[in-house]
Amino acid sequence: MSVLYQTRQMIEKIIKERKLDEFQTKGQIGLKAGLMITFIKPDTPDDINKIAALKKAVKEVLGVQL
Repeated sequence: MSVLYQTRQMIEKIIKERKLDEFQTKGQIGLKAGLMITFIKPDTPDDINKIAALKKAVKEVLGVQL
């Protein structure tokens, strides 16, 4: 399982815990990160730049440091 996919799982867990709108929140994060979170699969290869962009977007949208 890739780090990118594990990051997706952490994001989804936070969204569920906070009872946020899943599509809206993932959309906001995805727009800021420049990638579609739903397209990240367990076998998606890790990309350092994508991981960094995703973590930065999560910090901006959810206020959480992953």
